Amino acid sequence: MTALEQVNSYLRRLELKLRIFAASRGLALTTVLALLLTVVLVAICNRFQFASSVVWPLRVFLFFTVACALSFGLVFPLRRLNRRRVTQLAERALPGLEQRLLTTTERPDPANPFTELIAEDVLRVARENPEPNIASPRWLGIFAGTGVLAAGVLAWLILAGPGYWGYGASLLWTGSAPATQRPLYEVTVQPGDKTIRRKSDQAIRARLAGFSARHVVLHARYEGTAKWEEVTMQPEAGDNRYQFLFPSVAEALEYYVQADAAQSKHFRISVKDLPAVKRVKVVVRFPSGLGLKDVSEDPGGDVRAVEGSEAEISVLTDRPLKNGWLVLDKGERIALEPGAGLWLKASIPIKHDGSYHVAAVDGNETIRISDDYFIEAKKDEAPSVRILRPGHDPRVSRLKKCRSPLRLLTTSVSSLWTFITR
Repeated sequence: MTALEQVNSYLRRLELKLRIFAASRGLALTTVLALLLTVVLVAICNRFQFASSVVWPLRVFLFFTVACALSFGLVFPLRRLNRRRVTQLAERALPGLEQRLLTTTERPDPANPFTELIAEDVLRVARENPEPNIASPRWLGIFAGTGVLAAGVLAWLILAGPGYWGYGASLLWTGSAPATQRPLYEVTVQPGDKTIRRKSDQAIRARLAGFSARHVVLHARYEGTAKWEEVTMQPEAGDNRYQFLFPSVAEALEYYVQADAAQSKHFRISVKDLPAVKRVKVVVRFPSGLGLKDVSEDPGGDVRAVEGSEAEISVLTDRPLKNGWLVLDKGERIALEPGAGLWLKASIPIKHDGSYHVAAVDGNETIRISDDYFIEAKKDEAPSVRILRPGHDPRVSRLKKCRSPLRLLTTSVSSLWTFITR
């Protein structure tokens, strides 16, 4: 191997060492910055209940900052480490070279005897002096260890971090919380997306999970308008529960709930032109063993009967209802059968307390067209006896108890004669 080839090999080893050093330093700085920035941004997001309007800008800022750190701390330094740059660093670290190494680099002509002589001088100086301390092994170990530690802590924080730290780190880096973890701060809204009968009322209920808010506002925008209308929701029984009633909804609308900085998803209420319930008639048929006659309520709706009875519900609508159902409170559905005219009928077995309402099926959606009616199931118990009169123990005198009818008549006549002759 010629002297020039040995010099080139020497420069290649030095360049590799410098690249490893620069890479470890850049990665360490980037991972430490990413970890510290994640902690700060999670604290800020937690202050605003991880509202999407806060999380998304901070995500953009996080990725932009990390990208800048990678560019300026890793990519640019590695691109600058070419052969000329490595030669300049070696010349500074070994003053005895006196530009010889730079000459062999700029004029690598193996056929030139002068170049070979300069290369031999470079090798002599390199042997007489220790390897230039331009990539300290000590600092290389510090940077590598710091980078690995910071990357490990950041990965643990994203995948299994405790409390809101792990939740927020996962939200910032992946865009979603872990699948096994529910949102720490959430605005849940009922009924969500729903179709209702035109000009019927619709209640909106919101629950704040994990936090409290000073202002809970319902935002609504009716179809065909660009303006969002705002109304303050009223507190409801229970912690952090709020409600608002849309009266007589005539047009479809989009809505969402905002609690301070936290915001729910957007939902839609659609309207359909469906029949309305004009009248409900209830006939209760008691178990045959009780010997009771059927009881009819017209108009009716609520059902009060002994367990084991059957309630025949007749529903009158203002126009034909093709696919009607009675929907019980536990989701059970009973089909309404056509009757005379616009009447529909169905029977409900009385087993327990509950409620029901009338609904129409439109496509794959069940749409309520009546209010709730209640079902009260009473136990079949033995009859109870209660004395109404006299209602307490009587107190009578012995004289009254012992009088005979003849003596009573004599006393009465005597008293009358005394009164007349007085």
